[in-house]
Amino acid sequence: MGLLSMNSRELNDWADQKSEAGMLKLVGRWAMVASIPMALAAIGWIGTTLWHINTTQAVLAGEVKGVIHRIDSLGESRYRSTDAERDFKLRDQFIAFLRDSVDRLDRRVEKLESR
Repeated sequence: MGLLSMNSRELNDWADQKSEAGMLKLVGRWAMVASIPMALAAIGWIGTTLWHINTTQAVLAGEVKGVIHRIDSLGESRYRSTDAERDFKLRDQFIAFLRDSVDRLDRRVEKLESR
């Protein structure tokens, strides 16, 4: 009688007979006993790994924020082309003001000398 031709009761009886073997019972029970500490160790390892990943992520997020702040602060003190344009316009206005002042003073001096 083969395994494939057995009904469920016959298959169950056959499995019970095979499991009655002493060595098989011993190995099965030892495997069950050994699997509990391995499962607990695996759960502990997974928890520790997740805790470490979370801590590392928090540290890296803080460092990234620090780098972003430093880049922003370095960018604020840069002399840009718009700043140069503004300064050149102010310089040109001041030069024009000084030329007008000198021209007015020259005219006044000429008037005074002509008298």
